[in-house]
Amino acid sequence: GLSYVVCEQGRASFSFQKALTAVTQNADAETAEAKILDAIRLSKRDIYYRSLAQLNLSKINTLIAAANGQKEVTEAQRTEFQTRTANAVEAARLAQLSDPLRLENQLIVAQVYSAIVPIGVEGSYEAAKTGYEEANKVSPRNPQVYLALAQLAASNKDLKAAQEYLDQSLGLKANYIDAIFFQAQLDATQGNLSAAIKRVEQIVALTPNDPLNFFRLGLLKYDAKEYTGAVAAFEKSISLVPVYANAKYFLGLSYAQAGETAKAIKIFEELSDQNPNNPELAAILVNLKAGRGPFTAATPTDVKPEKRKGLPITESH
Repeated sequence: GLSYVVCEQGRASFSFQKALTAVTQNADAETAEAKILDAIRLSKRDIYYRSLAQLNLSKINTLIAAANGQKEVTEAQRTEFQTRTANAVEAARLAQLSDPLRLENQLIVAQVYSAIVPIGVEGSYEAAKTGYEEANKVSPRNPQVYLALAQLAASNKDLKAAQEYLDQSLGLKANYIDAIFFQAQLDATQGNLSAAIKRVEQIVALTPNDPLNFFRLGLLKYDAKEYTGAVAAFEKSISLVPVYANAKYFLGLSYAQAGETAKAIKIFEELSDQNPNNPELAAILVNLKAGRGPFTAATPTDVKPEKRKGLPITESH
């Protein structure tokens, strides 16, 4: 009997490793899901349930992002969203039941409900908050949990509660980079760009080799019309990742706003060559070569790029 159990657990572990390979090396979520289900049939471990919940959560986020760019949601999308949400909740609950004292198992339940709060699913906010409060009981001095509560409150448009939770998170860990960045986001949301910039400058001092944080700093400085500072931040980001297309995009805009039109044209020529089907890049290039501002005429969108929900270019790296 013991040999049988060990054999089954070994087979489950092998299936799970195949699932990880499918996701990390091949970006094949369908195969990964099938292999995780195989593992669960052989062994009811919390890590398998949690991974299944995370796969469904990833699909939920993809569906929500796709729906944001559409005028109407199709019936097929609605059905898949409902199925994925039910599957994610069930898998998260089973992970929680398997080992309720493990923080990750408490968090995954809350994370699933948090993902659907912004689209107004009834009861999702309360369920997510309860999930994070249960996680806090498991790990009462973990700044990650308070940050998650702050982000949840902000998604529910309760900025006062978000700030209170964030203060608790930073009180537990003053140099918690994720919390500092979220504080910068709250500052920016409330129009205090100078405070937001100072916070992200604090982050880049702590993470001098992180291109994303320099990109974030550049966006804030661009939004604050500090174009010289924005140029420096985006240039640093690109020096760390030379193929960072969105950093190049905003560097080009910063050059244009700083009066360095020739440099801006060169950047957008490179981006247009690499993204020939992007009409916005072509329109910006036409404007710059005509001596106009990048968004003066014939641009496909009136929404400022720094205010959009998504980035203007799909990264290939």
